[in-house]
Amino acid sequence: MINGTIRSPLLLLPKPFSLADLLLVGFLVLSGGTSWLIVRAVTHSGTEVAVYVENQRRYVFSLRKDSREIIEGTQGNMVLEIHGGQVRVIESSCPLKICVKMGAISSPGRAIVCLPNKVVIVIEGDRQSDWIDAVTQ
Repeated sequence: MINGTIRSPLLLLPKPFSLADLLLVGFLVLSGGTSWLIVRAVTHSGTEVAVYVENQRRYVFSLRKDSREIIEGTQGNMVLEIHGGQVRVIESSCPLKICVKMGAISSPGRAIVCLPNKVVIVIEGDRQSDWIDAVTQ
């Protein structure tokens, strides 16, 4: 209420966007989308999955062939699912199932670790050796 008059709630809404606002939002969406596409284009995917049990390389599977594999850990079995160039743990005998909750991985150097089963699942393949990560002198 201002000076005894009641103002409509519609008058309190923000004014429509100006042309400058729309141009700024469009630029941000376009630059974000372009950045995402560039990152997706230069990211290399791995070619195989190496499974280590108690620091011993026990299994190697191709990421190019979809499959389900059973891994024998120290506490019981784990089931890996390889699908679409990614690998994930779908079942595990460990109590907290953190390895299952980690989700799928596909980039070289990424790993899924199950401490109770003493299992490490690592993506191996072409790393981005042609890209400079850091330069020091």
